[in-house]
Amino acid sequence: MINSKHLPKINKSVKWLVIIILLVAAALFLLWPKIMVKETMVYATVVPINIPEGLTITRNCPGIEVCIRGPEKILHSISHKHLPYKLDLSGNSAGHQYVKINRKGFSFPSGIKVVDIKPDHVIVGLEKEIHKTVPISVVVEGSPAAGYVVSGAVATPLSIKVKGPEKILESIQKIFTKPVEITGVKKSFQKEITLALEEGVEIDSPTKLVTADIFIEEKVKTRKFENVPIEGRHTHYQYIITPSVITITVKGPVSIIEKLEVGKNMEVYVDLKDLKPGVYVRCVVITLPVKTTLIDVHPKIFGVTIEKS
Repeated sequence: MINSKHLPKINKSVKWLVIIILLVAAALFLLWPKIMVKETMVYATVVPINIPEGLTITRNCPGIEVCIRGPEKILHSISHKHLPYKLDLSGNSAGHQYVKINRKGFSFPSGIKVVDIKPDHVIVGLEKEIHKTVPISVVVEGSPAAGYVVSGAVATPLSIKVKGPEKILESIQKIFTKPVEITGVKKSFQKEITLALEEGVEIDSPTKLVTADIFIEEKVKTRKFENVPIEGRHTHYQYIITPSVITITVKGPVSIIEKLEVGKNMEVYVDLKDLKPGVYVRCVVITLPVKTTLIDVHPKIFGVTIEKS
């Protein structure tokens, strides 16, 4: 039998035991996500470092899958991050190199253990690096507004220095820009644009952007006017012009050429000023709108007979 004198002591001990159990349970409840161990797969990007001087990588390294084990809460935070793997290439020479993945290349938080890596190696292509200056060619995409054409596209600077694998750069004669959109454009413009570089090729210059000047002009049209009558001007005498008609060929912007009309915005005549009665040889006077050009006339010489009144 339990002595009644010891009951208070026993009740006090049970009370403290219950408190301790409750505290332990609470601690386990709070710490459970941290101490519960799980495994998960994460993707890591291979970042080459310590590339030997004078060499460059000819192909991008593939990513690797890493199986890691650790507290669930930490694993969850890692799975949403970009994971780089630093691949040390020091001591390698030109050619295709078989490089083993070193688990020490990962920077995981404390408590995380690497279980498996797939693949456990990467093949890296190393080649001699050269430098080369090549011209820049501007690429345009789309079509300007109706009645307009691209008359030119020039890059500033005209050329740029690049570096990369010898086998790739040897075959490159020019560097192209990313496409410049010109759909619906009616006037010349300027735009900063990046270059479309092949894999492994880099710009070896402080300036990474180039300026593209795109020149837009109206379409040019050639039009022939036949049997255009010729008149004489600046005389009060009667006259005869032989031949009496002329054929004229004119070139200019479509919007002007299509509206060109003899006697309205184009004049054709022979200047008879200060000529007395007699026979003369004269050239015809042709006036045209601005931006148009006289391409050809036939005939070029005319006979003029001025008669006495």
